[in-house]
Amino acid sequence: MRTLVFLFILLLHSACSSLIAQQFPILTEEEAIKIGLNNNYNILIAENQYNISKANNTNGNAGMLPQVSLNLGQTYNINNTKQEFFSGDTRTGSGVNSNGTTANITALWTLYNGKQMFVEKEKLEKIEQLSSTELQSQTEQIIYQIKNMYLQLQYQTQVIQIARTNLALTKDRLDLMKLRKDVGTGSGLSVMQAQADYNQDSIQFVNAVQKLKQLKIQLNNTLVRHPDTEFDVTEKIENVFPESIETSLTKGALNNRNQIVAEQMAQIAELDIKYAQGAKLPIVNLNTGYNFARSQTELGLLKYSQNLGFNVGITGKWILYDGNNVKRNIQIAKLKAQDAELRKNQNQQQLENQIFTVHMTYQQALELEKIADSNVSIAEVTLATTREMMTLGQITNLDLRQAEVILAEAKFKKLNAHFEKLYAILDINYLTGSLLK
Repeated sequence: MRTLVFLFILLLHSACSSLIAQQFPILTEEEAIKIGLNNNYNILIAENQYNISKANNTNGNAGMLPQVSLNLGQTYNINNTKQEFFSGDTRTGSGVNSNGTTANITALWTLYNGKQMFVEKEKLEKIEQLSSTELQSQTEQIIYQIKNMYLQLQYQTQVIQIARTNLALTKDRLDLMKLRKDVGTGSGLSVMQAQADYNQDSIQFVNAVQKLKQLKIQLNNTLVRHPDTEFDVTEKIENVFPESIETSLTKGALNNRNQIVAEQMAQIAELDIKYAQGAKLPIVNLNTGYNFARSQTELGLLKYSQNLGFNVGITGKWILYDGNNVKRNIQIAKLKAQDAELRKNQNQQQLENQIFTVHMTYQQALELEKIADSNVSIAEVTLATTREMMTLGQITNLDLRQAEVILAEAKFKKLNAHFEKLYAILDINYLTGSLLK
C-alpha cells in the first residue's frame, strides 16, 4: 500500500512538473484589463443603463414641450325619424341615413406647473450623470478585480517556485540518505524519514499547482473566456510607494466613485423636494387646435352642416385641497433627502476608516518584509552550514529537515509580506479613484 501511494505521488508530481515546465502565451495585466473591459457582462449592462438614462434626458420627457395630436372620426346612423314642427307639420322617415365626419389637430402645452418641468429636466440630467458615474464605478471594480486576480496569480507562481526549490532540497537529502545507507554509514529509518518528507513536500507542490489552475479559471471567467484557456503571467511587479494619508483622504473625498454616487443621490433627493413643493402651485395650459366637422342627414331642416376653423385658449387649475397629499409627499421627500445625506456621511466615514486601515497595513507589511528578508538570509546560511555538517555526519537527518523547513517558512513569510504590501497599494489606488486614468 505504501508503495502504491508513493508511486501515485511520484506520477502526480511528474505530471505537474511537466505542466509547469510548459510555456504558455504571456497574458500581461494590461491585456487582461483590456479583454475584461470589452467582454465583462457587468460593464455591458452598466453601459446599457447609461444609454437608457441618456435617452431619457430630453425636454419632452421633462414635460417642457407641447403634445400635438391628430384626431379623426366618422359615424354612420340609420334611424326611424319623426319630426313635428310648431307649424303643425310633421315629417317621418324610416331607415333615414345620416353621417358625421370630424377631424382636428390639437395641441396642449403646459406653460407653468410650479416649475416642476424644470426640476424634472434637472433631475434627468443628474440621473444621466449618476449613470455615468455608476458605469465608471463598474469599470473601476472590474479593473480592481482583474488586478487583484493578477496579483494572486503572480503570488501563486512564486509559491510554486518556493515549493519546487524546497522539493529539490528534500530530494537531495533523500538521495544522500540512500547513499549513506548503501555505503553503510546510514540507516533505513533515515531513508524512510527522508522519503516521508519528500512525499509531504510533493503534496504541497501539487496543491500549489492546482491552486494556480483554479486562479486561472477564475480570471478567465472574469474575462469571459473559456475556462481552460491557458496563459502565463509576467513576473514584473510594480512597487510604487503610496502617498501620505492626508493626500489619500483628499483624493478619496474627490475621486472615490462610491462617494461621488452618494453625493449625486443626495442631489437627486433634494430635487425631489422641489418637485413635490411645485404641486402646491397652479398649473396653466395653452390649448389650441384646428377643427373640421361635417354632418349630413336625409331628413331634417339642414341637409348638411360643416364647420372649419381655429381655436385657442388658456386653462388653469389650482388644487386647493387634496387630503393633505401634497404636504405628505413633501414630508416624505424631505425624509428621503435626509436619508441620502446620512448615507453620504456614512460612506465618507467608512472611506476614511478604510484608507487609514490600508495605510497601516502597508506600513506593517513593509516592516515585516524587512524582517523576513533578514530571516531568509540567516536561514540560507544556516541551511548551508547544516548541509555541510550533515555531510560530515555531525548532525542527524531531522536536524537538516528542520533547517529546510525554517528556510521555506522564512521565504513564505517574506513573500506574504511583499504581496500584502502590493495588495495595500492596489486598495489605496481603488479607494482614491486612481485606477481610472
